[in-house]
Amino acid sequence: MAAYMIVNLTFHDLAWTRDYTAHVPGMVREHGGEYLVRSKTVTRLEGNGPTPDHIVILTFPTLADIHAFMARPDYAPFRDARVAATDSDILIFEA
Repeated sequence: MAAYMIVNLTFHDLAWTRDYTAHVPGMVREHGGEYLVRSKTVTRLEGNGPTPDHIVILTFPTLADIHAFMARPDYAPFRDARVAATDSDILIFEA
């Protein structure tokens, strides 16, 4: 069963993004992950929550693969940089 990750980002600082985009996609691929969509064009159609600056949708073979990627010790500094410089929501699910 395929697993998906949706990441909603609102940026406070962009300094971290160059290093993140240079290293993290390879880590994602090592866990069978693939970026389906990366977009800065986000429009709220319904609802009252905040509209993010950026949305990313990834697919992985399983939820376990997502958890393994997120738990990588070498991902931790990239995660910490993202968390420090954004408001981010990450949702995962199987389909």
